[in-house]
Amino acid sequence: MVNDSDEQRSTAKPRQWRQPYNYYGLRNITAQFHDDSQLELGHKCAMLLLGMHQWINQQTTEVTFTPDGNLTYRIEVRTTLDPTKHILWGNDENADNPYIAVPVCYLDNGYHTNRDLTDGDGRRLVTSSYSETTFITVQALNYCWSQISAPCRKQLQQHIRKWTDTIITIDFTNTKGEFDFSRMQETIWKSITSDNPRKDIDKSDQPSIQHWQNERLTELAYMLVDPQVADITLTRDYAKALRTACERKLKKYSAKVKASPATDSNAEQDHTNLDGTRTKHTKREENFTILTFAYFLGIADCITSNPELRLPPDKRTHWHYEETTSNNDAQALLALLLLLSNLCEQYPLIAYVPADEIRQKMIFDVRFDERYANADRGRALPLYERLGRHLIGPTRLEDHIDLAFQSYVSRSATLEIAPIEHADIAEIKEITSLGTIDEDHKIKARAVAGRIQCTRNIMHREPVSRIRLTVLPDWRTLRYSFHWSLLLALLSMLNIVALFANSPLSKYFSEDNPIAQLSSVLSSLFTGDNLIAGLSMIFTLWLAKTLSGINNSIGDHIRQKLDDTISRELILYSTSYAATFLAVGFQDQSDHSKDALSPITTILGIGSASIAVIVSALAIAIWVKLIMWRRQWKDLDRTGKDRTSETNPREGMNPFINDGECTIDPLPSSGTASGSSDTPSDTASGTVAETNDVLEKAPFGILTTHEHYDYMLAQEDAFVRSKWTWQPQHIS
Repeated sequence: MVNDSDEQRSTAKPRQWRQPYNYYGLRNITAQFHDDSQLELGHKCAMLLLGMHQWINQQTTEVTFTPDGNLTYRIEVRTTLDPTKHILWGNDENADNPYIAVPVCYLDNGYHTNRDLTDGDGRRLVTSSYSETTFITVQALNYCWSQISAPCRKQLQQHIRKWTDTIITIDFTNTKGEFDFSRMQETIWKSITSDNPRKDIDKSDQPSIQHWQNERLTELAYMLVDPQVADITLTRDYAKALRTACERKLKKYSAKVKASPATDSNAEQDHTNLDGTRTKHTKREENFTILTFAYFLGIADCITSNPELRLPPDKRTHWHYEETTSNNDAQALLALLLLLSNLCEQYPLIAYVPADEIRQKMIFDVRFDERYANADRGRALPLYERLGRHLIGPTRLEDHIDLAFQSYVSRSATLEIAPIEHADIAEIKEITSLGTIDEDHKIKARAVAGRIQCTRNIMHREPVSRIRLTVLPDWRTLRYSFHWSLLLALLSMLNIVALFANSPLSKYFSEDNPIAQLSSVLSSLFTGDNLIAGLSMIFTLWLAKTLSGINNSIGDHIRQKLDDTISRELILYSTSYAATFLAVGFQDQSDHSKDALSPITTILGIGSASIAVIVSALAIAIWVKLIMWRRQWKDLDRTGKDRTSETNPREGMNPFINDGECTIDPLPSSGTASGSSDTPSDTASGTVAETNDVLEKAPFGILTTHEHYDYMLAQEDAFVRSKWTWQPQHIS
């Protein structure tokens, strides 16, 4: 929520921020280096990017299902800006009143349609460019690197160079003719964090390279775990997995680099120095990705060869431990690896706020559109269910929609789900990688006026929270579709009865039998004189169904199952009517003809009658399916009312979420990436496959796929807290 209401915002003319002079020329202004050292700039960047939970009070993610079938995300960020962490930005012309760069939140790499960033009053803000964001992130990484002690940094450099020197072809020497390790490392960092298409790797590796790097960085981070926290074999497993993966990639691409001609890759390019000056240097079109592989292997060798380079034990279980320089080095290296991991598949959205407009308490609003993650899409179906879909349409009434929100970037994180038109949310479950959740760590959920609010605080140490919604069409829509299905089922039954009049079975019934009389009357309707009337009735049914049809909203997508079901039943009835008309015609011809009918005519008569019976039976089966769906809806509603305690709402939960507190049960994930589950019951009660390719990512989110991730976050938090206050220091 913001200070001003939405109505006030809509009526008041928003005052636009002053647009920056020479937008593409923005940089960290020269004036800052007169007051701050480069290391202090890196300190500010690192603390803002790693310690968002220290200065962001609340992040509220509001999800709205739009009429065009997408999701609209509105992320409201409430901050308390630390004046000592202001990053001055702009150019020399506005040095007296520069911009303050504020990293508002992390967003996924890729395209967010209709993205907009405003302040609390609805005024649009300018955001950083790709190069400016890269500059800030590199400064933060450099600060983390500088917090590692000099002996440990020297060991890291030696191990890294053992790998890079064997494959390097680019000249990283400085003006003194010495090898510039910092320049090589920054080149590797930029390669890791870049989401641009890479010409130096195969197309097959392009979509997954960033996630691959993210996994390797996580493995390196877990190699720092103290043996008192996890079994030593766990660290060895991570080291083995990382080494195997990196060496395989290194072997694959090293040969390609050595075979490529060096003369084709020289080019003069401009380079922007930290003080704003620009110089020219020679750059080779290098396979920077293999330097990344070598970089990972070098860090892994250093951690393996240095048993002292381990994180301190968890204070909650190990109260007495000796804090050493190695512990501090491990925390600094962990911060470096985790920050790189965050930047693999995400980027910080950095806003520019004029210095004279900056306030300690600020509100930012980020909006963008995204497609929703339907957990049932692409699910592997057994043969009988696939056959049922082809014959009678969708076999399941419910839809499962996955949502995610970042829950470790602020002291309190909230997800608000707006009501879905023409649909009801029957159940909410939390997707977990570990299968169970402590009672104290569960998401707190509450429904008010149709809106569902899920809240999690920083003490839970859950980087990302994923929930699964079970959504059903509302009762009015289901009842409307049931009546449609009943009408078409009755008409299909009448077609079958009409066939009975001239069938061989009619001789077993007397003329006074009601069934025989009804059959005789109905068969008279399937004559040439009534053809126009029958076609008009079918056309009227199609027109009525089309006018009351369903469009493209997310609620309409939920109802699309009902719409497809009725459409299929209407097609079946139309086919049944046509087949019945032909069958009755052939029967009349057989009764009035003095000569025997040809075999072809007989076969056509029997075939059309068989088709009419089979198709009519399928239409009736669809009506039976609607009866079962209707009963399922009522059973859920009745079960929810029985389980809900009026005196203590926490004792039970109505599957159809009503106002008040509601419980959220855990739903174990299969631990796989997005894809299909093996069994159709996965989305109902068993383990489920996560749809991580669609869900929003979160800082440190990949840690949740491993054990002890809360311990890792505690170590990262300890590093941020210990370094939050700037202390001038000399780094050798």
